[in-house]
Amino acid sequence: MLNTQTWWKSGLQQWLAHDGLIAYPTESVWSLGCDPFSRRAVENLLVLKNRPLEKGLICVVAHKKQMDFLLEPLPGFLQQRWQELVEKHKPLTVIIPDVKNRIPYWVKGKHIGVAVRISSHPCIQKLCRTLDRPLISTSANRSGCVPARYPWQIHHTFGGSIKYFGGSQLCDRQPTPIIDLVTQQYVRF
Repeated sequence: MLNTQTWWKSGLQQWLAHDGLIAYPTESVWSLGCDPFSRRAVENLLVLKNRPLEKGLICVVAHKKQMDFLLEPLPGFLQQRWQELVEKHKPLTVIIPDVKNRIPYWVKGKHIGVAVRISSHPCIQKLCRTLDRPLISTSANRSGCVPARYPWQIHHTFGGSIKYFGGSQLCDRQPTPIIDLVTQQYVRF
């Protein structure tokens, strides 16, 4: 008998390994995602959304260890500031300087840092733990349009080329704030 957990993991990994796009619920809206290290997948996502590369994209992770490779090269005071920010504001997206250039330009866009959110959402937790790595997270809509709150809206807008994870959950919160770790300025409230 087929183990559904094994199938879910292998199916997800295969889909993303072949530059596939996924849709999943977040803390606020439905999101589109892909492997951030797959240039083709990210380019396909940007074309689908009609989003310029220069704007950059957010990565979500399940826990701090999945982004330690970004935090470790930073000075201790920035690591401490990051810890204080994420403990004080949940959920919060933080722009972290990529001092070792470990995140590809097709994720960062014109920026020198990368926007990262540790998500407590059960679907994102399961996706990122299954992959054991970050995942792109961008609202499921064409640029300038209202983000999807239901999976059927995504299917209506983008067709059937996206795999769905997380059932039919309704998302109804505001997008998470984004703050720059270095300047402590809010990019989005």
